[in-house]
Amino acid sequence: MRLFTLTVQLAPSQAFRLRSWLQERLDDSRLSLQATADLVLAADEAFALALGRCRGRCEATVRVSVLDDDVYLTVSDNARDAPQAASDPFAITLLERLADQLQLEEDDRGRTVRVVKRSARARDAVA
Repeated sequence: MRLFTLTVQLAPSQAFRLRSWLQERLDDSRLSLQATADLVLAADEAFALALGRCRGRCEATVRVSVLDDDVYLTVSDNARDAPQAASDPFAITLLERLADQLQLEEDDRGRTVRVVKRSARARDAVA
């Protein structure tokens, strides 16, 4: 299993940094183009959800791990003092369609979005 972690400040200017970092890690893992596009978009949506909750200085931690043909993506924010606002239904619907499995958790530390993409490796790729 390969595990990668990135911590970024929750600011609109950091979305590009997150996208670039994730794209590079996924390209190195030789995933299918469709799986890579879905995962980058899912990370973008999870980052946008976290950004909408942030009041003041917040960070997001992004973790991606590749195990066999499956990819596990986690985006956690530390927006502990954010109001318990309802999630954007469009973003949640999009995340559900991009993922084979989606889990959202909120606690006193912040929100965590977990996405699982199954059979993501390109058919001609060798581990």
